Amino acid sequence: MAMVAETAGYVSVGFSGSAMMVGADAVIGWLDGSSAHVGDYYLAGKAVSQVVPSSVPFTTNASASYVDGKTTVHFVLPDETVPEHFDPTEPTTVIYAYSPTPALAYHPDRGQFSLVFAGATLGMAVPAAKPSYPALAAHGVLMVAAWGVLLPLGTLIGRLRGLLRPGRWYAAHRAVQTIGLVVACVGLVLVFAFPEEFGPIDTAHGATGFAVMGLGLAQPLNALARPHAPAANEAKAATRAVWEGIHKGAGYAALLLACVATLLGIGRYARVAALEHATEVALYASYGVLLGLLLLGFVLGSARQAAQQKLSGVDVASSSTSTSPGKDAAPVKQAAPVAVQEVEKV
Repeated sequence: MAMVAETAGYVSVGFSGSAMMVGADAVIGWLDGSSAHVGDYYLAGKAVSQVVPSSVPFTTNASASYVDGKTTVHFVLPDETVPEHFDPTEPTTVIYAYSPTPALAYHPDRGQFSLVFAGATLGMAVPAAKPSYPALAAHGVLMVAAWGVLLPLGTLIGRLRGLLRPGRWYAAHRAVQTIGLVVACVGLVLVFAFPEEFGPIDTAHGATGFAVMGLGLAQPLNALARPHAPAANEAKAATRAVWEGIHKGAGYAALLLACVATLLGIGRYARVAALEHATEVALYASYGVLLGLLLLGFVLGSARQAAQQKLSGVDVASSSTSTSPGKDAAPVKQAAPVAVQEVEKV
């Protein structure tokens, strides 16, 4: 039997009664310069330290070669030493993996196929079906929906609250942020619910993603501890100023880190799912367009809010200077502070 993969790293072929990596017996081989390394292993877990040499070798005549950009591992399965869950007369699930690293390491490419070995002929080629990763794809969609759409939108609502009716922006901000965090939490749960699809989480994407979620989940707790906003014509307390700095700073930091995590995630998904280069580029481009739209909304909204505030200031000043002192002047002068108080006090 032989396994061929377009890689300069290792190639692994495993036999598993459950079609899972853990608990499988595997043949792993690679070339390090001119030296071939091939051996039988028991996959006790997913960590490299848990890939241990088999106590009883189950293959013979094992060898490895590297020709024209492809690594090939050859071996023979004698009837006397085949793994206990291997039955040549029944469909056998064969799992495979390969990596660009010429040593035991995480494998970004993996899959499986089924074969009845008793019915196979010498020289028969079995195309390995390209595996799908529905949970991994769903994770990406949910996280982009949360950190690329909903949570930035909620932040924009808070930043551009002057465009909304007084008192309305906070309810909208809280509702959108809550929905966004719930969606993100669902995406996080998938990581732990489908470990076989996600592989190791101690990666750059994993570390960045957990940092983003930590900052995001801390925001509601931070909001519960907010000091009262100052009333109209009242100076802002130092505790309120500090709280606003922490709340806004943590929010903006989470959104920026989310951009990094998303870019790393797209690259990781492209490697794991073996996407075509054009598809990978399209994912990056789509995310770039999304970021561009958010930035455009921020710029246009900020400009409109600034113009509206400037216009309100001119109206108040005109009313204050053009109206003669008398009974009609007081209501005009008192209108502005009330509106400001309703908008800012949260």
